[in-house]
Amino acid sequence: MRNNNYTLHELFCILYKTGKTVRKCLESKYPNKAKELYGCCIEASNMFITKFNILGVPASPCSGWVIYDYPECCSDEPCDTHFMVKVPYQDRYIYSDVTATQFQFCLSEQIPKVLISNECPYWFVEGDEKPIEILLKEFPEWYELKEEI
Repeated sequence: MRNNNYTLHELFCILYKTGKTVRKCLESKYPNKAKELYGCCIEASNMFITKFNILGVPASPCSGWVIYDYPECCSDEPCDTHFMVKVPYQDRYIYSDVTATQFQFCLSEQIPKVLISNECPYWFVEGDEKPIEILLKEFPEWYELKEEI
């Protein structure tokens, strides 16, 4: 899991420039979704990966779940599936996302249009399976109410 072709600074610059390009492309393609890019995460991840491959930067899709800080903002469950991109660097991954803004109203952290992080964001749980254990721990009252209905 090494990306020896770039320094961390160079890699962040590539991620940021590519992220801006991908986001701008999606905002133009979907003007009605331009502010948050609701539902565009898979398309954005695929665009990211294609552009990174052209540059010789290894990248892979990262599927998982956004766990909301404010469960009252949702009608179904205090989580949603989401995709972002992860790029290997030395012994860790760098995470990048241009559609996380769609969850801004449910998170306490301000989400930039181009997110780049040295670690998995606190609100994201990587994996295909819904993180039931985390949800039950974080929102027991939510699930107790749902069971009564």
